[in-house]
Amino acid sequence: MRVLVICSGGIDSVTLAHLLRSQYYEVDLVHFHYGQRSATQEMRCVARCRERLGGWYYEIPLQHALGAWILHSSALTDKSIALPRGDYTAESLKVTVVPHRNAIFANLAVGIAANKGHQYVALGVHAGDHPIYSDCRPEFISALMELVGFSLGEAGPKILAPFLYYQKSRIIQIGEGLARGGNLDSIPVPWKDTWSCYDGGGKQCGECSTCTERRKAFQLAGVTDPTAYADAE
Repeated sequence: MRVLVICSGGIDSVTLAHLLRSQYYEVDLVHFHYGQRSATQEMRCVARCRERLGGWYYEIPLQHALGAWILHSSALTDKSIALPRGDYTAESLKVTVVPHRNAIFANLAVGIAANKGHQYVALGVHAGDHPIYSDCRPEFISALMELVGFSLGEAGPKILAPFLYYQKSRIIQIGEGLARGGNLDSIPVPWKDTWSCYDGGGKQCGECSTCTERRKAFQLAGVTDPTAYADAE
């Protein structure tokens, strides 16, 4: 069985790719460059994930095709908008919304998968993103599945979103479990090769809201955070 994982290089999607590899899927990765500040760091982490797991790696540049119209209204892509710091709030999360992002990525991935013979497309969406990111909610995944069915019928790839009801701390625990699960195909998730920070610095800043979320997730998971944060220097 072949699966195309939409991979940002972050904890959720990298863990998802490793989990599916441990379940004997042939894992290919697709990464979307949409003008995000951390694109270089993300691509590096995705490439390292592909090196560990094998398979194909598709890099899809969208920053020029879409950036001028829909993608530059977010702090993730527009440096004139300040990144939120500290704990996320419903208000601070709003500036990190990239309108329709997951819908765009998922539909492009489905098209690639249908063309390349993948039986599945996998997304690392999780419960921690439900409050503000409408395209991370169960309703979105259900609608996506229905759309793929209308478009491609039974022959189309199926959608996998196994983390849909999990918090990030649980995802980290799943990644840690791969190191001691006894499955010979299990490959431990190297957390140092994941990127969460919305900034594009040489190190993860440790101050933005997604870095704060990353630190707390490791603490809640009871797992040592090996990340070298810039604010810890």
